[in-house]
Amino acid sequence: MAVAAVRANAEGRREDYAELRSWGASRTQAAARLGIHMETVRRYERLLGQEVAA
Repeated sequence: MAVAAVRANAEGRREDYAELRSWGASRTQAAARLGIHMETVRRYERLLGQEVAA
């Protein structure tokens, strides 16, 4: 059951990240707002099918 909760939380953060980006927040702003590392942002971008600038 704990694994399911972790996965649900992760999915929620990805959705929150996508929403912040759709509102025009930069990657850095979205990361700060969600309290996530930029490596996590790169993973979210890949999962969301978005292109990440190097």
